[in-house]
Amino acid sequence: MSLPGGRAFGMTPAVSNYQSFVQILQPPGSYHLFTFTAAGRIWAASVSYAMGSSGGTGANQGYSRVHVVSGIALAIVECCVAGAPDADSNTSDMTYFGLVVPKGTVVNLDVNGGSTITGVVQRGSGLVGVSIP
Repeated sequence: MSLPGGRAFGMTPAVSNYQSFVQILQPPGSYHLFTFTAAGRIWAASVSYAMGSSGGTGANQGYSRVHVVSGIALAIVECCVAGAPDADSNTSDMTYFGLVVPKGTVVNLDVNGGSTITGVVQRGSGLVGVSIP
């Protein structure tokens, strides 16, 4: 399609070589999202977490995060259920403007540090958007 004056209509990608990687509905544990095979950039991170209690008493807290294994949290959410039945969920979407990372950087989804909670179902999902020039 063209616009008046012969200009082309459309858009080029804002970030060349952009890719996204995702893990969906994972139970407590650590899950690989991406390893940089060369220096690159992180553009976005998204995480969601849900927990539901079918039994138990007291407050039960949990979290889910997308993080660089060396320690930088890119997106994190926390939830809490108290007693039964109860449910909680949350999401976090973060945009980074090309956070530069070196070759070998590993990005993971961490769902509650791998810790299960008796009588509570937990699920986390994570996404990271990256590019390697």
